[in-house]
Amino acid sequence: NILRKKVFLYSFVLILVILQFSRDAQEYITDGQAALKAAHEATDPQVKKQNYDRAERNLRAAYVKAKDNVLREEVLFMMLDMYLETQDWPFIMACWDEIINIKSDNVKARYGRIRYLHILGKSGTSGLWQRVSEETTEFLKVAEEQGILMEQTAQWDVPGIEQDRDSRQYLGPYLYLLRGIASIEMATSGAATNKDEVLEKAINDIKAAQQLDPGNIDTYWHLARAVISRGEILASRGNFEEKEKSTEQAKGFLEEAVRISDTNPKAHLNLLQFNLILARDSGSENKYENIR
Repeated sequence: NILRKKVFLYSFVLILVILQFSRDAQEYITDGQAALKAAHEATDPQVKKQNYDRAERNLRAAYVKAKDNVLREEVLFMMLDMYLETQDWPFIMACWDEIINIKSDNVKARYGRIRYLHILGKSGTSGLWQRVSEETTEFLKVAEEQGILMEQTAQWDVPGIEQDRDSRQYLGPYLYLLRGIASIEMATSGAATNKDEVLEKAINDIKAAQQLDPGNIDTYWHLARAVISRGEILASRGNFEEKEKSTEQAKGFLEEAVRISDTNPKAHLNLLQFNLILARDSGSENKYENIR
């Protein structure tokens, strides 16, 4: 009797396994979507979590069973939406990475990933700015090929990620400015071996962003940062005259921002902050360290 029970149990498990593996990707997707719907409707946190777990299992199985990259990409975006709901950022990044591996010119995934890396960089996560620089370079090539440099980024906004709402945001200016910021951060943190070259690249990128979108006030602030950083490097080599020139140049950029956008409070605040920092640090050896 015990032997019969064991044979029955093993046979039952085998049947379940066979049935499970005989299912196709679409069946897993259907079950995954049903689980997500149940998770959205659930009010009990434990029930909600159980349904999210069930949705995750089914969508992962659907990805494994998918027979082409088109369906894999579709499933990955379903998983991405689910992980955005649960705010599981390591899995969100993994989905973006895999989508881009499948289709390197996927703008939605690239934008989401670069925004998240930007946030991590601003939070002080070590070693991120080099990756930001590399990924903005790749993204710019994709944007140029698709002719979307002047597309507004709001169409790719990611739930749960801080968005820039001070003004309209175009993709090309954003990417050039971000690559410029990454170069400044690498130069000022000591991550760059040739600081002069990196800062020159930063200035060129920020000016490229300005040319595409002259009304972007952030470009003037970061351009001021770049020239101040360059002046500090020159001063460290004994060239104090160039340091003073860089101060005047930086102030000129911020005054220009006020002239072209007099009604924008941010332009006035940036100039005020710059002047306050100069006044406060006038006797300090690290005169411009707070201009960030």
